[in-house]
Amino acid sequence: MSRRRTLFLLVAMVLGFAASAPAESATPRLKAQAGEAPALGNFASLGPGGGGGVFAGVFHTTNPDIILLGMDIGGIFKTTDGGMSWRHVNQGGVSRPDVTAGAYGIEELIAHPSRGEVFLAATWIGLLRSDDAGETWRSVVPGPSEPPPPEPISFSSVAFSPATPGLVLAGTGTWHTPETGAGLYRSTDDGESFTRVQAPGIPEAAVIASLAFDTSDGSLFAATSAGLYRGTDNGASFTKLAGPFRHDHGQWIGVAGSGAARRYWYVLETLGEDGNPATWSGGVYRSADGVTWSEVADQPRIHEVTDEILRAKGARIHPANPAILYLNLRTNEALGGTYRYETAWTDLTANFPTTWNSDWRPAPECVAVSTSDPNLLLSCNENAVIKSADGGRTWTQLSTRRVGERWVGTGAEVTGVYDLQVSQGVLYAAFEDIGLWRSDDRGASWNQLIWQPTGSDGPDGVSEMQVHPTDSRRGYFGVSSWSNGLREGHRSLLFASTDGGVSMRDITPAQVPALAGRTTLAVVWGDTPATDTIYVAFHGDRLYASRDGGASWSTADDGMTEQERQVIYSLAIDPATPTTLYAGLRPDQPGLFGGPFGASGGLLRSTDGGRRWTRVQGYPESDVLAVRFAGSPRRLFVGGFTSEDGQLGRGALLVSDDGLTFTEVLGQPYVQDVIDAPAAPGALYAAASTSYLTGRNLNAGIYRSTDNGATWSRLQGLLPHNLIYSLAFYPDDPNRLLMGTFGDGIIAAGIAPAAPPPAASAHVMIKANGSAGPLSLDRGAPLLLTVSLEAGGSNGRPADWWVAVLTPEGLFWFTLEEGWVRSEAVRRAYAGPLFDLPSFPLPLAGLPMQPGPRTFFFGIDTLMDGLLSTGSLTFGSVEVQLR
Repeated sequence: MSRRRTLFLLVAMVLGFAASAPAESATPRLKAQAGEAPALGNFASLGPGGGGGVFAGVFHTTNPDIILLGMDIGGIFKTTDGGMSWRHVNQGGVSRPDVTAGAYGIEELIAHPSRGEVFLAATWIGLLRSDDAGETWRSVVPGPSEPPPPEPISFSSVAFSPATPGLVLAGTGTWHTPETGAGLYRSTDDGESFTRVQAPGIPEAAVIASLAFDTSDGSLFAATSAGLYRGTDNGASFTKLAGPFRHDHGQWIGVAGSGAARRYWYVLETLGEDGNPATWSGGVYRSADGVTWSEVADQPRIHEVTDEILRAKGARIHPANPAILYLNLRTNEALGGTYRYETAWTDLTANFPTTWNSDWRPAPECVAVSTSDPNLLLSCNENAVIKSADGGRTWTQLSTRRVGERWVGTGAEVTGVYDLQVSQGVLYAAFEDIGLWRSDDRGASWNQLIWQPTGSDGPDGVSEMQVHPTDSRRGYFGVSSWSNGLREGHRSLLFASTDGGVSMRDITPAQVPALAGRTTLAVVWGDTPATDTIYVAFHGDRLYASRDGGASWSTADDGMTEQERQVIYSLAIDPATPTTLYAGLRPDQPGLFGGPFGASGGLLRSTDGGRRWTRVQGYPESDVLAVRFAGSPRRLFVGGFTSEDGQLGRGALLVSDDGLTFTEVLGQPYVQDVIDAPAAPGALYAAASTSYLTGRNLNAGIYRSTDNGATWSRLQGLLPHNLIYSLAFYPDDPNRLLMGTFGDGIIAAGIAPAAPPPAASAHVMIKANGSAGPLSLDRGAPLLLTVSLEAGGSNGRPADWWVAVLTPEGLFWFTLEEGWVRSEAVRRAYAGPLFDLPSFPLPLAGLPMQPGPRTFFFGIDTLMDGLLSTGSLTFGSVEVQLR
């Protein structure tokens, strides 16, 4: 938050207090101002899914109808009805939005062995904890008072000790994010807090992929990228174990049972030369004592692909029979299966239900077994989540189910959505990795229109589309590989349809090379398809134009450098002058083969229908994510961000009325989309995303303008996902916003008036020497600062608690963990339910006490999201003048 915005809020506190609290006994409160941003809520998942991975799954220890899923890019999902419906449950990156907004990559979920409501999650950027069966989550690494680490701390493994009450260990490093070095985080309070410790004996750079305590003596096993280790003294030291292991790349370790029935299982990654199964080595090993190991014979393999990997979390031991192992085998080519071993391997995959992706063999990521009912199994796949109630003999689909000839989502859909468009009540969705889909019933059910149109090696994502605004049958669809980069065997294409996507016509320019990346397009609609003017750019290639609906093509990028024409990321046509076009450049587009291209970001302009282009000097040379015409009258908006030394820099939304001179109107990062609000001239909505793996929230969210883009307010409420690529409305429903996310598919959100302030009986007070002030003191005179709260009707309501002081030396915030901290960004004192707080003295150590005025503030707001939410704020202040 900027100093200007922070000071405005603090001044608003003062004004609101003065207006509503003429006497000390009055309850101070800030009234919601006219035009204040409304709130988002009533989130619902729409559409199909199955493009992303489900890395983790776990049953509640005593209630098997409660299941949690951990996604690769979607976060944590929960069901309470055995999987018939699902909800996203770590909205906004949980209780530390400054550090956990990227906590959508979940490597492991575990349940407390005896406290059924407690769960821990190992993520790509920290450890999360839930104390209410997954309903809410908080960050325990980093802890609530710890500053964000310079680089995210990734975790693969967590384990509760069965022998030492309160002991929990977590291992650092993952296969999907940069390794953070071999290290353990130890908790002695049952996972409430953690401290980083070393893992002596394990090489520094090793990933600690899996941890398991020995049920016989409490010693610790660690499967790492450097081998299998056994730890003593709760991980104080480790010794590498010898065995018939083919290499050191361990992925999973498990121990279960007692006495003679105890079993140890160890799984290696499969390594070898691509395309040569004879060189592959890896496998599954077992032991009766943890010392002597043997390889399990006749292990399942998939030899028809070029490489294979045994997933790190894809194994679980039968809770009632430790001699039984469930194993998920998958490959980099998204093939695999679920297997059961007792005395021989049984392939359970043959009985899997049919999914929308009949071309894919299931590619399992995780497997889970219920401890309360060992016949209940969960298999998590890239294109399905399925459950068995009979030990794997039969299975039920828990995600995207077939109903007649259409597909219906269940809420557990994890995938990326690049574009949403509505025409005549028909919703089109362009997915990053599962093609093009259409819904005629507002997202209740779906038809699949494009999926690998050129065969198994063809494109499988739709990056952008243009649908005729008044004829839902007409559209153009840009198809790219799922990575939106350049991939062998994946050619980017352009399709046209005149029957709502039932049939597609390939109109890709013949000049486009076999290796071309993300497809970007813009259309000037003619009276007939044959008179449409189409502009299409292929990342890594160039820009083309067709003035006859795709029948013929010519290049349209004269004036661009070779580097510029290869990095066009967004195109827009001036609706008032269709011969004026804008092209936004994004050189850092991920997934590119052979990049970077050496161009700088920025904006290009053509005033002659794309025949000649010049760089717009009034726009900074920063990467462009979106170029949009919106508002009434129409204005040009350009959203993007800058990168500095590989770190996230300033994000911005800039506006122009002439296309040459720009003003920044929204300084938020990763502005991906800007759209008009239905039936509200001058009202606009913008999507500002977080950075995917920086681990920073950066005020991501939905922003609204009511003055044609001049000023913006962030809509209140925690979003299910902070990576938002696209927005859409149904024209007849201005209170229901559709969001295309990178991780949670399509989310529908209700737009409601701003949340009311807390119940009137809530009362806060801050005093100096027992007085509500103003107070004048000589420097060095005793000063006692106290805060108090009467919760009243708001007792137990979740809230952010705030304490701040505005001084001539700067702005200071008080936190329970660190005391006073000078910071231009907001620092929350505490997060938790409201309760009656009697007079509580605030220490003054750490505050400058030079002569001059200082105003102390104490407030609560009932949107517990780490943001200073004025619409739900109750506050008090006291002014102290030091002489």
